[in-house]
Amino acid sequence: MKITKSIFICSSLLIVALSACSTGQSSSVSINESSSSSEIVSESSSSYFSSSSINVDGLWDNSQDYLRTGTKNYSFYNLNDFHGSVEQNLDSMEVGISYLSNYLKREQENNPETGYIFTNSGDMWQGSADSNITRGKLVIDWLNSLNCRAQAIGNHEFDWTVTTIEENTGYMNFPLLGCNVIDTNTNEIVDWIEPFETITVNGLHIGIIGAIGQDLESSILQSCIEGIEFVNPVDTVKEISNFLRQNGADFILFLHHDNEILNELYGYVDLVFNGHSHTKQNELIKNVVPVLQAYCNGRDISKCSVSYDFTKNLIIYDYSNTEVVELFKENLTNDVATDELYQYYLDNYINDIKNEVVGYTKSGISRDEIANLCAEYMYDYYCEQGKNEYVIHAATTNSSRAEIGEGDITYGDLYKSLPFDNMLEVIKIKYTDLNYYKNFSGYYYSNTSAPQSEYVYVVTIDYLEQKFVSYGNECTVVDSYPIYPRDLMKEYISRDYPTL
Repeated sequence: MKITKSIFICSSLLIVALSACSTGQSSSVSINESSSSSEIVSESSSSYFSSSSINVDGLWDNSQDYLRTGTKNYSFYNLNDFHGSVEQNLDSMEVGISYLSNYLKREQENNPETGYIFTNSGDMWQGSADSNITRGKLVIDWLNSLNCRAQAIGNHEFDWTVTTIEENTGYMNFPLLGCNVIDTNTNEIVDWIEPFETITVNGLHIGIIGAIGQDLESSILQSCIEGIEFVNPVDTVKEISNFLRQNGADFILFLHHDNEILNELYGYVDLVFNGHSHTKQNELIKNVVPVLQAYCNGRDISKCSVSYDFTKNLIIYDYSNTEVVELFKENLTNDVATDELYQYYLDNYINDIKNEVVGYTKSGISRDEIANLCAEYMYDYYCEQGKNEYVIHAATTNSSRAEIGEGDITYGDLYKSLPFDNMLEVIKIKYTDLNYYKNFSGYYYSNTSAPQSEYVYVVTIDYLEQKFVSYGNECTVVDSYPIYPRDLMKEYISRDYPTL
């Protein structure tokens, strides 16, 4: 197949774009159709996309055809790696859903003639008591209220298994996208996800393609993705883009839960919103196509303004990341409708669990201190079970996600710090493999001697054990305990209350 829209770059604006990319400022770049440009030919050989069952007559809202004249403006907004940051915590630069709603609604009200497109690029549900207790439904309801148009799947969407993902898609008024999430039994895209979405906004035909980073299986509890593979998305994205452009797409938006800059997609996508690395990106594919990522936890919102000339097929970009914490100083206020939504969930599902006081700290606890304390408690917990079948050489866990401030420690604080539903295990590994586990943030050495040529026993979590095995290492699970690290912390911190 051939892409029907070839590309010519306005060199004078390209200089502006390169300068802006290096300084982090917003910039403009133009793309327009030129018969002198060579067409870009797809060399796709391993696409997982099939268009045979798609009704092309239903791709676009033809009732908006009368708007396809002159030049119109569009604003694309995207969140990434929100991790359930529903509550406002300005000390952590998290503005919460009420202020985020206020910002997005003000953007629409202040620019009534501009097309509004709001999306996200994954890892939206997992990460706080508010969202975890409701298994992401609070966040989904909030996104629905803001007319979110699509979501790329992230690695942490898998934390509650595919069953929960399928259930949550039933609550979503927008599709979950992942064109490279493959069922290894059928070698096709899994049937509970969509490869792309099409929307029409103020006459503009927008194709939205979603994908997850191809190497992110190692960031997921392996038992949650049995029979699933994340393949290189490039060929499939090209194939979908070809199909959409040949059937009327004016603009291709790519939602990618990864931080890579995929230069191979030049000419196939017009804008990329990345995720996963929790960094700020203002970059360009081939010095032309904006690639944006806005930190995490709602600290920033990626924004790209586009002017589209329907007569010349001309695109003009103006892109930036909007620091919402800074906007707070510009009189952002609460959004009443969002507050009512949040309060409903607090009253009916969250408060009784989240607000339980389990301990106290005089000086606060850093992320590293939480991880090391958790590892020590894991060791103590095993010793207290009374079995003592194995001489434990060490205990280890992964990093904490948030520090705990001074004062009362609530169960919600522990949820924010240790949000993942990982179980404790006792594993048998080679002594020489201990170095693998020493690399993690939470590590407790028991001072128990062990023969260096033999095996040792370690208390850890199932995520680290399964990741270790996925790398081809020798490991035997000899015991397991149905308790999450945050619940273990709750038990031991409450014993030390109020002296921690």
